[in-house]
Amino acid sequence: MASAAQPNIVDLTIPEVLEAGKQGVPIIDVREQVEIHNTGLIPGSVNIPLGHLEDAVNMSPSEFKERYTIAKPGKDDKIILSCMSGNRSKKAIIALQGKGFTNLFNNAGGWKGYDEFNKGK
Repeated sequence: MASAAQPNIVDLTIPEVLEAGKQGVPIIDVREQVEIHNTGLIPGSVNIPLGHLEDAVNMSPSEFKERYTIAKPGKDDKIILSCMSGNRSKKAIIALQGKGFTNLFNNAGGWKGYDEFNKGK
């Protein structure tokens, strides 16, 4: 019996996420807007809730830029997905891989990891 292909999910640490963001890699936070309102965003990230992600990737580049204020990433561009703890971002990666995106990374610590990292500074 054939088994389903396992998704390829590469986890990044908070310092790796922050460095990539400084280099212009888009960081997409897939939490709900109420969560963002309560906690804020990792610097340089943009909020596209998980339930809106499919619509977002189907937008034209100009519509995407107008809505999310960043250039629409291409299917081979490096993209980091983030959420509260790393679980929804994994779901987002699997969904985007299904749409043909190939260079996706998971912020394994999510917002919680970022918050802890900042407290430790």
